[in-house]
Amino acid sequence: MKYDIGDSVSFRFDYKRDVNNNGSVMYKTNWATRHISRSGVVCGLAHRREGTIISGSRSFDSFGCPDDIPGEMRVSRTREFYLVRQGWLNKPLLVLEKDMSRGFKASLPKLYHSRQSWTPEMRKLVSEDSKTYPRDAKGRWAKYVSPEEGAS
Repeated sequence: MKYDIGDSVSFRFDYKRDVNNNGSVMYKTNWATRHISRSGVVCGLAHRREGTIISGSRSFDSFGCPDDIPGEMRVSRTREFYLVRQGWLNKPLLVLEKDMSRGFKASLPKLYHSRQSWTPEMRKLVSEDSKTYPRDAKGRWAKYVSPEEGAS
């Protein structure tokens, strides 16, 4: 493996699973984003199989009991993809090694912060401002109507 988990990479192509009408499964380039160079962090490795899906059938034996023949997939090749995330909440994208390059040192955006980023003065200002908003009988904030909307 050329890249390790946690490495920052930049890439241009990611791949999506595509199933044709004839039952063949392939991983094709997501062409909607091919002109955008993106960056992310490697979070894993995945092996995906390509091949042909042969659907099963359902028949009945002489006693009237169902005799199911399960479907199968005939694998033609296996591809190795890196899983690259662009954020903590984003689904990992499938990226081939040939489409990746070392990126600048980046970290995924965090959802929660360990410390409050507002100063005490800012917190006090926002707290005082929220007390001026109108409330309903249960103490919930009421919908704000601007004076221009209220006049019409």
